[in-house]
Amino acid sequence: MSEHIDGVNKCRMNVEGTRIRIDCYRDGEHVYGGLHPIELLSTTLAGVKK
Repeated sequence: MSEHIDGVNKCRMNVEGTRIRIDCYRDGEHVYGGLHPIELLSTTLAGVKK
């Protein structure tokens, strides 16, 4: 599990088999949840310019 917390918002990522679950919270309230294929995210991140 990986978490990013900026004081108010939290994003939690978990690997579930061949997918990544992303859950986002704002002020403790769950505002987004999604299950994404690892291949999609790794391909998308590889194309991001630094």
